Amino acid sequence: MHPAIKIAAGSLMIVAGVYGSVTFLQDLIQLGKAAIGPLLVLVGSFIVWLESDEWKRMASKTEDSQVSQTTTGQDASSEQPAQTQILEGTVDEVRSEVMERDDIDIEALLDAEREGKERKTLIDFLERRV
Repeated sequence: MHPAIKIAAGSLMIVAGVYGSVTFLQDLIQLGKAAIGPLLVLVGSFIVWLESDEWKRMASKTEDSQVSQTTTGQDASSEQPAQTQILEGTVDEVRSEVMERDDIDIEALLDAEREGKERKTLIDFLERRV
């Protein structure tokens, strides 16, 4: 459709809208007054819904962060005894344990050995593994 036809149709709608608003002004005012109540109910419900969801989201984030902090604390405390437990064995036992397992933090094990028994053979072995 040609743009001039669309402009003419739009202009005609504007004129008809203005004429209808002026002619039926009292009816339009009553309609506006009648629509205020339901509109307030709708907007208020929407606000309550959005804010309650936001509140739930904040509570969930707080709960998740508390759980992750608790889990992190437990992981760190359970990891340290496992490292210390590995170092309680002989040098050969520690070597075989380190070679068998991939989940051992060798640098932490090396630091613990340096702070503990300081066995040179084991320290040399762990330094080569790092």
